[in-house]
This record gives sequence, structure tokens and C-alpha cells, in this order.
Amino acid sequence: MLDGFSGREIPLESSGVRTPLRIRVTKVDKQNDRVEFNDGDYVTDLMGNTLKHLTGSFDEPRQFYPAELYVGKRWKSEFRQARTNGLRYTFRYKLRVAAREKITVPAGTFDAYRIEAEGFNMQLSASLRRKIWVVPGISADIASETLVRLSNGSVNQFDRQELVSYPAAATPIATVDRVSCTVAAPCTTF
Repeated sequence: MLDGFSGREIPLESSGVRTPLRIRVTKVDKQNDRVEFNDGDYVTDLMGNTLKHLTGSFDEPRQFYPAELYVGKRWKSEFRQARTNGLRYTFRYKLRVAAREKITVPAGTFDAYRIEAEGFNMQLSASLRRKIWVVPGISADIASETLVRLSNGSVNQFDRQELVSYPAAATPIATVDRVSCTVAAPCTTF
């Protein structure tokens, strides 16, 4: 398991602000299938499926990472999230491992599986699209893209996260950046 990583988030909308993100494992509870990062700010199961992050907690792990990765694998995930502002949302996703491909991010070039997820936020009537690049043995997304479009067609979220660095065997920290482009000229298309 990775002790920590860092990356960047790139809003793919007009703001263009890059936000650094630094995550370190602070507790592993194998018996309860739980990993805490940054003293509990982020919590996942042992496979990396999110139970909690800064915007809220989930009633069960958000099943985005399957036990087996092979091109063509398909599954569904439904979960509820209690946001820190008191709102509750229900999400439904259809996911698939769409490809195995090379991807280059600041941390290097990786032979990764690309997971694609199409979903819906039931309360907001918002369509959700995600692409997640993962590599077995690296407990962090290599990259991920998220597009949230509200029922009126407006974009609520459009960003990309990239792995900037991750620890070698004896190194405990890595870095992640958040990258920005514009809706008019996005870095990638969904």
C-alpha cells in the first residue's frame, strides 16, 4: 500500500486554478477493511473505494475499483452520500473497464486500465461522467476526470486530477496536482 501521494487537480472550466493535493496514510485497519488518510479527512476500503472525503461520507463504499481488472469488465454501483452541509444524495453508476493504455502524468508514464463511469445524481437530476486510470499495485489514481452536468445543461464540475509523485519502496510521500483548462478548450473530451 502507498504511504502517501501527491497530485494536482486541474479544473477544466474557466477558473484555471491548480490546487495541490497531498495525501498520507495515517491508519490502516485490515480487520474492518478501512484506510484513513490525513487523520480521517479521507477514508477508503482496502481496495481504494471511497467511504469519506472532504465533501461528505458514504453509506457504503463507492464501488469504483473492482477486485479484478480486465478490459470489458462491467458492474454497477449505487450509494448515498451525506454531505457536510446536511444534504443527502443518491448516486447510480454503470462502470466498465474500457481500455488498457499508456498515460503520461507528472509522476511518469504508466500502463494503466481506464475505467469509465456514467451515472446520475437522483436528487439533482445531474448526469455524471468519470474516467479513472488505475494501475494494480499503486494505491492512487494515476489520473481521473469528472464531468457533472445539471438537468438544465449547465456544468457543475469539470476537472482532472493527476498523480504528480508517489513514494518509491522506502519513500513515504508523493504529490498530486489539479490541472485547469477551459470548457471551450478542454484538456480531454468525454
